[in-house]
Amino acid sequence: MIRIQISRQLALIIASLVAITFYKFWLADVYSLRAIYAPQDDYLFINLARNILDGNWLGEYNQYTLMKGLFYPLWIAFINLFEIPLLTAQQLLYALSCTIFLLAINPHVKNKWWLILIYAFLIFNPLSIGVDRVLRLGIYPSLTILVFTCAYGLYSRSISARSSSIWWAVGLGISLAAFWHTREERIWIMPSLAMLLGVGLLQAIYKYKTKAVGFVLIYMTPVVIVYSSTLSLSYINWKHYRIFTPLEIGTEEFKSAYSGLLRIRTETFIRHYPVTHETINKASNVSPAFREIKPALLAKSGEYPSLNFGMRASHFIWTLRDSVQASGYYNFEHAIDPKDIPETLDLYKRIGHEIHTACDSGKLDCATLLNPFFPQWRMEDNAQILPTLNQTVTRLVTWGGFDYKVNDMRSEPFYPETNMLETLLLFRSVTNESLRPHRRNAANYLPEFEQDRIHVKRKTVRNIWRNFYQRLSPVFFIVFSILIIFRFIYEVISRRLQTMTTFSVALLGGILSHSLIMTLIQINAFTEVLRRSQFTVYPVLIMFIVTGFIVSNEAIRQFRTNNKDKD
Repeated sequence: MIRIQISRQLALIIASLVAITFYKFWLADVYSLRAIYAPQDDYLFINLARNILDGNWLGEYNQYTLMKGLFYPLWIAFINLFEIPLLTAQQLLYALSCTIFLLAINPHVKNKWWLILIYAFLIFNPLSIGVDRVLRLGIYPSLTILVFTCAYGLYSRSISARSSSIWWAVGLGISLAAFWHTREERIWIMPSLAMLLGVGLLQAIYKYKTKAVGFVLIYMTPVVIVYSSTLSLSYINWKHYRIFTPLEIGTEEFKSAYSGLLRIRTETFIRHYPVTHETINKASNVSPAFREIKPALLAKSGEYPSLNFGMRASHFIWTLRDSVQASGYYNFEHAIDPKDIPETLDLYKRIGHEIHTACDSGKLDCATLLNPFFPQWRMEDNAQILPTLNQTVTRLVTWGGFDYKVNDMRSEPFYPETNMLETLLLFRSVTNESLRPHRRNAANYLPEFEQDRIHVKRKTVRNIWRNFYQRLSPVFFIVFSILIIFRFIYEVISRRLQTMTTFSVALLGGILSHSLIMTLIQINAFTEVLRRSQFTVYPVLIMFIVTGFIVSNEAIRQFRTNNKDKD
């Protein structure tokens, strides 16, 4: 018989972590899932997951099928198999990511009782509670924690030549693959990963020269897993739709057409409106392929009063695809001669080729883009970078822009359901959740005791947010940013680089990288991206503050040791 013995301290710590987790779940239960018929968000993910569960892969291919990363609908379908409610599963994933973070940093925490406080600080992140829709925000922060944590686990264990480094490498590969196929702005995390893994590999090879090949193979494991996941999704899509890609906007054909339209210069500049009616007219003059979709594109722009002079950046990527579908592509069932997916990609290819050729020959006055999806950058935009970056970082570290007193539905767009009963039944079947319809006055129909319970929980979350995170985070962020930067420089110069210091710098780099990307998007594309996109960086901010305390403590211990040696 195998007996497992644990110390009293460990037992109490585990019991405390479990109690904290249950309390977090109780707080998070304040929100019921909203069944929203948003064809580009909630309903899209639900419909894709439904098709996966039905054994039809992603279902009938249309303009939305491969518009967003596939991991979230796969996650929804996977959770459904175990009949776990979606919001509960997302809270479990977040708790798991926090626990793995504790395991990764555990060797650096001398007083193990601090693990309880660290866990509470991370798991009570207020933004991990308020997601009550079927959105990727429900898992993206958890995946971010897992990617950073597993990367650090691989780095720290490999330079100690521990056999567990291979498991951290596998964990990094799985979490990074899920992260990579969840949202499209994933590139922000790569500088931090490159730093962590690059420094880790160099230190490991330098320290254990005879094991260099083994370390290279271990560090290649995450790359192989991520690449294999991309190839697998691409192959499945090719098998079903004859399109070899995990994401349609990543195809050269679509990027060519989209970037071609963004390149065209116009006499009138309207910020956040990269494609105006003038752009459409100029494109149609040089592109016969674009003329096929011009009527549908103009009709779509007329559906929105704000688009009467052009296409807002936040809408255009969707409006373009809707227009292509309305013109008979994407297997449009109402078309006289519906075009299949290869023919749709060929249309994008022809549009891109014709516009880019006109640009290169001088028929059109065109700009050079920083990125195929990024509107034209003007010299006067440079003056806005620092002020906007400052506002973005300030909003992050002060936890600004969120108020749990406000009824969250007041700030949400209203999506009319085409069939309310059908929508509720579909959401209920796929998510296993108790639902409430997306109505601004839905809470008024709840019993009084339930309204009181919701009020107590929201007030608790608000107090946690304002009294702890909002007040303490700015101070800690400023202090630890200065401390860690100087500490990192000192360790590099003295050639005594510590793993926790490197991890802290990587986390700080992730915060700044994400903030810089959001800054550029706000200046030149659209401002409404900020609120949702910052959800994923709040856990990084918390991890940075935690590592700041650890680095400070290690620096103090080293200072005391040096003084004793001198004495």
